[in-house]
Amino acid sequence: YQLIKQEVDKGKKAYVICPLIDESDKMELKAVLQETEFLQNVVFKDYQVGLLHGQINSVKKAQIMEKFRGDGVDILISTTVIEVGVDVPEATVMLIENAERFGLAQLHQLRGRIGRKGDRSYCLLCADLREKEEAKKRIDAFIKISDGFKLAERDLFIRGEGQLFGERQSGFPDLKIASMVRHKKIIGKVREKAFAFLEDHRFRRSQKLLQACCHRLLPPRFFEDQG
Repeated sequence: YQLIKQEVDKGKKAYVICPLIDESDKMELKAVLQETEFLQNVVFKDYQVGLLHGQINSVKKAQIMEKFRGDGVDILISTTVIEVGVDVPEATVMLIENAERFGLAQLHQLRGRIGRKGDRSYCLLCADLREKEEAKKRIDAFIKISDGFKLAERDLFIRGEGQLFGERQSGFPDLKIASMVRHKKIIGKVREKAFAFLEDHRFRRSQKLLQACCHRLLPPRFFEDQG
């Protein structure tokens, strides 16, 4: 909180990000409604504090953001609605509460909302990492990697590829041998060879055999559009 005050005193802006809009009986997580009341009345009572979340209508959202860009709001308490398309050049500090609840892509998008004018900026993570090994790995990757593409690769490695032919988007893959992450170079070469084979006129001779193999190995839904 002291760093936020220091930055605002220099004419900068600050974000405080919470995962929830309202408090939940099932999850002990920070919520913007209660956090705004606490910060406004206790911690930042000498500053202009604003509130933003997804249930606020678009007109009011625009008004709040206009105040944040100007002199009406110094510190914006928000959910992740600001992760894309928000550009406030004077914002240099962000505090993310319950950071263990956010995915790497979300954290990276949020971090991109500060330091947009080139000023030194600070992204602070408040996280409960007790007995949360995967969250620890995400936070560690977030701290060490700033490149979005490399961070996405790391995220895929941590979460797992999920099912290649199913609907599960994370966890262990259903491939028996290959890994989409560890063997991406080999898979890329195989893909090139496969396309070259399809262009070869000799492919027609074995097309029926290949189709039979595909129908045997792949789920029926892959062929629904073929009649």
